[in-house]
Amino acid sequence: MRVPLPAAMITTSIAAMFHAFVRLRIITHRLCVALCACWMLAGCSTLQFAYNSAPELTYWWLDGFLDFNAEQKPQVRADIQSMFAWHRSQQLGLYITWLERAQTLAARNIQADEVCALYDEALDSLDNVAKELEPRAVRLLLTIDAAQVEQLQKQYNKKNRDWRKEWLSGTPDELLDTRTDKGVEQAEKFYGRLDSSQKQLLRQLAKNSGFDPRMSYLMRLRRQADSMETLRKLSTQTKDADAFALEWRQLIERTRVTPDPMLRQYRQDLSKANCASVATLHNATTPAQRERAVKQMQSYGRDLRALMERKP
Repeated sequence: MRVPLPAAMITTSIAAMFHAFVRLRIITHRLCVALCACWMLAGCSTLQFAYNSAPELTYWWLDGFLDFNAEQKPQVRADIQSMFAWHRSQQLGLYITWLERAQTLAARNIQADEVCALYDEALDSLDNVAKELEPRAVRLLLTIDAAQVEQLQKQYNKKNRDWRKEWLSGTPDELLDTRTDKGVEQAEKFYGRLDSSQKQLLRQLAKNSGFDPRMSYLMRLRRQADSMETLRKLSTQTKDADAFALEWRQLIERTRVTPDPMLRQYRQDLSKANCASVATLHNATTPAQRERAVKQMQSYGRDLRALMERKP
């Protein structure tokens, strides 16, 4: 199930893009390191602290995937800092405008296509981020060696073991329990406490969403294989910035629109079901819960304005 509306915007952050750059794919359903923390803790000062801390957190996150060498470290740090500076000045204002539109929707019943339109608008902001990120990504790609590529593969293997343990090892009922619990946790941070009927509705929505862990795992493996094939090729060929930039753009496009028809249809169907689920759950909320949701988005907006006005 998609995350609640304001959280969807918050997930489209620069830290997520830097993670994508290491993994050579855009991941729009991953919460970024810093803004995930601020949303989970839900406090104005927390969001601002998390965003200001995000460059350092992002560096250590990336270093865990690639184990930067002495020559790479200062350039990567500088690129992360400049990327966040650009993001602060050029993107946060767009998020504020998005939140204002989301507040209008949150005050009333909504339709699934309105949810999808709002979510897609948030994801569209990644296009600007990807363009701004490209020269920094290429600069690092030009320096990656074979050992770092294999380090990334080891990290993929570790993450995949964790993924299988969480999503492929239990019974269908256990998986449904996990998804329901996660959905309730997210929704309650947005709307406040859900009553028993709302929790049951959320469970039914999760059950009918069309989520197939085996298909999702296959899609995950295909993306990783594409990333690794590209990285291995780049690590051995002549260092040409223009050629590397082309490979970067092509890989990003393949990630956004998978060339596999079966996986592409699965992703589209799941996306539509998620939009319908968000609308259905929202329409089952009380006036007090919707008021809380609007206030939560207003709080996000105040934080973003403060971040735009202040330098870290």
